[in-house]
Formats: sequence, C-alpha cells, structure tokens
Amino acid sequence: ADPPAGKDTPRTADEPDGDVNRGCEKFRFIFGRDEMALNAEMGLYRDFEVTDGVIHGCSGLEVFQTIKEKKYRKTLRSTLPGVGKVEPDCKKQMLAEPPGSQPLYQIIEEFAQDQTAWIDAFIPAFEKMTRNGYETLATIV
Repeated sequence: ADPPAGKDTPRTADEPDGDVNRGCEKFRFIFGRDEMALNAEMGLYRDFEVTDGVIHGCSGLEVFQTIKEKKYRKTLRSTLPGVGKVEPDCKKQMLAEPPGSQPLYQIIEEFAQDQTAWIDAFIPAFEKMTRNGYETLATIV
C-alpha cells in the first residue's frame, strides 16, 4: 500500500493513503463500471449550499467558485490544493418530508443498493406524472 504522507514505509490498514491520486490505488475512471450523479441528485444525498447556481459550503467544492469568475467550458471536479481530486466533504442530506420521516440520503442509499426498490417507486410516480398531462406545450425550435 502507498505510504502515508511524510513516510517511506507502507501504511497500515488504519492509516490514510498519503496520495489518493498516485500509486497502486490511483483514481481511475472505468467506463461501464463507474457510477455518477448529476448535481441535482447529489443535492438529495449531500448537504451543500447553492448561490447563483454555484455549489459551495463543503471542503472540496472551492474550485466551483471559479465559475463565477470565468466562463468555464471544461469539466470541473472537486479538488483540494496539494491533494488533487477528492470527494467533497459534505454532510449527508438530513432533509425529510414530512418532517420526522426517512431522510433523503437514506432513500438514495436504499435505491443505490436495491434497484428493484427504485423501479418499484419510479414506475407509479412516472405513470402518475404522465397521466396528469399538459394542456399547453410549445414547440421549441
């Protein structure tokens, strides 16, 4: 295993990796085996703030402030100076509706673990949405 920061000897199981972006445990995107979420979906799982469309409020989200300063046309990822790519350090979303019911993050975890549970909830909701229909739709060209 890669050594912890500042050491030359391999780390033990209870020590954090010294560099998550290099070595045998380097982050790699594997097409077809990786998972992702849209920002809206992440808002159901992680608790962060949004101001003028820019996410903030957790360690690792600072890079997104550059969106306000520049017109970005490339993919931005959560990063920390001196570390590189990281998962944002946001707390889990505790919002529950109605209050006192299951928090959103637990619902997301349940659906991630059990796709049958997700489809069992999705199909009736989708059917209800499509039955409601629309009275006025405009074609956008």
